[in-house]
Order: sequence, then C-alpha cells, then structure tokens
Amino acid sequence: IDIPYGKSAKVNKKQGLLLKKKFEKLGKYYRKKIKVVLTKGHEPIGNGVGPLLELIDIINILDPKKTGPKDLEEKSLFLAGEIFELCKKAKKGKGIKKAKEILLSGKAFKKFSEIIKAQKGDLKNFEKLKLGKFQKNILAKKSGKIKSIDNKKINLLARHAGCPIEKSSGIYLYKKTGEKIKKREKIMTIYSESKPRLSEAIRFYKREKPIQIN
Repeated sequence: IDIPYGKSAKVNKKQGLLLKKKFEKLGKYYRKKIKVVLTKGHEPIGNGVGPLLELIDIINILDPKKTGPKDLEEKSLFLAGEIFELCKKAKKGKGIKKAKEILLSGKAFKKFSEIIKAQKGDLKNFEKLKLGKFQKNILAKKSGKIKSIDNKKINLLARHAGCPIEKSSGIYLYKKTGEKIKKREKIMTIYSESKPRLSEAIRFYKREKPIQIN
C-alpha cells in the first residue's frame, strides 16, 4: 500500500504514519501479508495530468525506445521492487534491480500491450489519439526557481479543463519543484475539448496560483 504524503497531499507525514499503523494492524488481524510505504506526494508525479496525458507518460516509460518522466519511472520501479520482495520473487534489497531489468528488456511494455489487447484495445491506434484542440501555454512572468506545485490545486485545475470525463483534456507540466525557469518560458500547457472550459481553467489558474516561483 502506497501512502503519498506532503503539504498538498491527502495526508501529512504524521497522518501517513498513523494510517500505516492502522493498515498493518488490519493486515495482522485478517492474517494478510501486507507492506505499507510512505512516499513523497508534495507535487504531481510525471508530466501529464489527465487520462490521455498520463497514458502518454506511461507509454514513454514502458517503451524502451522512448524516454518518460524520471520521477514516475523511479517511483514505479520502487513500488514494483517492493512487490517482488514481498512475494519472494526477489531477495531483500534486490527488488528494484529486478524491476529495472524487466522494464529495460521490453517485457513490461509487451505485457502492457497484452493487457490493452485483452480489453479490446489496440496500441497501434494510440498515435491517432489527439489532445484537446483548445489549448493554452502558461508562461513564467519572471525568472527564478519553482518553489512549490500544489497537488490539490493542479487536480482541480485539470477538472476545470474537463478531466476526467473529457479524456483528451488535462495539463502538461514542464517543470518540477526546485528547477530553474526563465521569464516567458513554459510552465504548463492546459488542454481542453471546449473553449468555455479552457477559459474557466485559465481563470482558476490566475486566481489560485497553483505554481509558485521564487
């Protein structure tokens, strides 16, 4: 069980540790072998927020020929490694190594393709999918460093744009907390399937300021 914690996550670290103990207690009571981990959830993971944008991130990580967001890849390898160790498929401390081998070999992407096929889908049609035709680039008003990215506000911003009902709507983030940014450089792109929703999302961004620059 993964419990992301942070300032704009659902729980802070103290609450996360308390929740961890409760899950472990339940596991013991029902004689279930579980492992609970706490991971940092102070900002969105990956670059995309929204069904299609998140799918793009996933394919870019799974496909050995492509390059995806490192933070999402590292967390995925960590969680997969924990599962391998829990299920005795890897020795203690060797889970991440096993997960990385599977990812780099292309086996993970092959299995992902099989799962899509089993659900009557086809990855070959993926390239035909288009992001929301109405879009807006949000540019930095000054040079500096990304101080914070509010998870809750980013999720609400994506909802204003049409997520999750409109599959091609959402947000693409170009920067992470702590990274440098130049004036008029892109912070994010908002995608929507309708003009009114895009206008609503832009108003929300200006009002709530989900990304702070030092």
